Amino acid sequence: MVSKQIEQLQQKIDARREGLLQELAARVDSLAKGIADLNNEVANALRANVPQAGASEAYSQAQRDLEDQQEIRKVLVLKIASEKPEAQLPNNAPVQIVDSAFPSSHPATPNRPRAFVLMGSGALLGLLGLLLARSPSSRIQVRTDGLR
Repeated sequence: MVSKQIEQLQQKIDARREGLLQELAARVDSLAKGIADLNNEVANALRANVPQAGASEAYSQAQRDLEDQQEIRKVLVLKIASEKPEAQLPNNAPVQIVDSAFPSSHPATPNRPRAFVLMGSGALLGLLGLLLARSPSSRIQVRTDGLR
């Protein structure tokens, strides 16, 4: 009885395996046919586009030439527009010299004694600030003896 059940299970497994293999074979055949159809469509499209490719390339070249000529035209228009105001400017000098130049009556050198006094007072103020910053009365005392 057990051997009969084992035999039946083995037959079911074999049948199932055969069915799966047939299904996969059918799927492979279907995909292979689809790939072949796509390859045929690509080949037909390439054959149809070869005559159009020459015309399309000529059109593309003409399009690029047109764009280049438009860019050159823009540059020339801008150059002409920038040269128009320069051409309209008067040729004579807009500045007239009324008086001749002469040397000044007082010297242009700095007042050295006053500069030395200001530098000395700045240095003294800086030293005073350092002394005040280092004095013991200006320090903050922090207690660390454990009091709360």
